[in-house]
Amino acid sequence: MKSQSKGNLLTLFLFLGIISYGHAQSNIGHIDVQKLIIDMPEYKAAEAEINQLENLYKANLDAEKREFQILNEKYQAEAATKSKEENDKIARNIMKRELYIRKKEQVTSEELRKTQIRLQEPIIKKANDAIQKVARQRGLNYVLDSGSGQGVIFANGVDLMNDVKRELGI
Repeated sequence: MKSQSKGNLLTLFLFLGIISYGHAQSNIGHIDVQKLIIDMPEYKAAEAEINQLENLYKANLDAEKREFQILNEKYQAEAATKSKEENDKIARNIMKRELYIRKKEQVTSEELRKTQIRLQEPIIKKANDAIQKVARQRGLNYVLDSGSGQGVIFANGVDLMNDVKRELGI
């Protein structure tokens, strides 16, 4: 009798464990956050704005570099006909111009990075808010980022991509 009740008790514990394991599995969802964000129209608009700004900065820098190259070539061609003082003065001006261009490259790179952050932060927040809303609606306790390189090797839980896109209207 005791062994039968121990067997029943063990069966009950195993059954409860399987049910709770199954319940825990159903409370986990996943979504490829990067893919979601890339699919958002706001992201595409931000990328277009960033690319436009990057092209403008590049065109300005290329013009500065061409001017510098012409100035340097002219200096090289005329150096033999100038005095040492004139050559020293021109060489200092060329070095100042080169430093100016390097500084401008750094400044434009930093401005581009700041613009990228400014434009992408609200998009990321909107995506995260939608993910959290859908997860709450679905009764999920955890949502994993199933994007490449995020540490999720196998995602067999609830995929939230379609629900989150529907929430975002995309």
